[in-house]
Amino acid sequence: MALGTPHLVITHTIDLDWDPAKPGCIKTPILPTMNVGDNVTVTSSYRSAMIKFLSPFGDPPTATVQQGQVVTFLVGGIYQFDCYIDGKKAKNGGGVEIIPHTP
Repeated sequence: MALGTPHLVITHTIDLDWDPAKPGCIKTPILPTMNVGDNVTVTSSYRSAMIKFLSPFGDPPTATVQQGQVVTFLVGGIYQFDCYIDGKKAKNGGGVEIIPHTP
């Protein structure tokens, strides 16, 4: 039998909201550093919200996270994403650093 120590799972929330001072832009696009194994979910006070993680190579988005969906970061690195509220793409995107980085 294999036993392990309990693992606390941390869930971070990306709250998408329009910035009243900058029309078409979201508030707080850069998120605090997160760890490999952390979960992330998307919320908004609007009807729908989602983020699309971008490929660093210019390929189509690598993953989409819809409002209420929970996903886990399995690989470290710096990730950029596009933000959508009620189907409208924000002028600015977001970013998050996941540690440790994978070489």
